[in-house]
Amino acid sequence: MVTSDNERFRATLRVRTPDGECATLIVTRQGWGSEGRTWLTFDGGWKATAVMTDQQTGELRGKLDEASGGAR
Repeated sequence: MVTSDNERFRATLRVRTPDGECATLIVTRQGWGSEGRTWLTFDGGWKATAVMTDQQTGELRGKLDEASGGAR
């Protein structure tokens, strides 16, 4: 789903906070090519957004894979 001229990708995932509260994790891609950035937004009891370069996005992907037991 795309919601603006600058937004190239959007996906959401329903998650729970450690306190059991429902929250939404929103992943968007803003901009094109090397100028583009991936945004990771947590919308729950508190709201925060991290804007990441492609390198940081790759690092996060690796760390999530490690945390889930996928990479050793």
